[in-house]
Amino acid sequence: MCDSSPVRNWLFGLIAALVLAAAAVGAAMIANGSLWLIWTSAGWMIVAGLLTLGAIGICVGAGLALDKFCSCAGTRCEGPCGNMRRLISAIQAVLGIQATACFTVAIIASIPWLPLGLMAIIIGALIAQLLLAISLIPFYASLTSCQISSAQPV
Repeated sequence: MCDSSPVRNWLFGLIAALVLAAAAVGAAMIANGSLWLIWTSAGWMIVAGLLTLGAIGICVGAGLALDKFCSCAGTRCEGPCGNMRRLISAIQAVLGIQATACFTVAIIASIPWLPLGLMAIIIGALIAQLLLAISLIPFYASLTSCQISSAQPV
């Protein structure tokens, strides 16, 4: 039986990175709404952008771990592997756009209240990505069950 635990570990890392990126954007929003902390708003957006870039790297790692698992599992797990690979690729593509948005908003983050709407859009998109990453968990479960179901006699 092939080991799918590296895929699981990368998925949990992706979820953690997305939670941290969303929290950084939230901190940037709080800082931008405060005249005393506004000077930190741009820094928080840069942190969010870097965390989002980290999440892209985690997607690459998850894809490599998935490729290793799928080559071991063979054709019996072809469907679940393909579904999971496409979802990871979609998440990775959108994260690239979100990282760009974070760095772009960091440019205007020191202007009081101006970027709050853009920050709200970014945090909403990150939360949507988080939910999409969480939806990878049932796909992961299908990876382990495709091995079990094919190993049992018919």
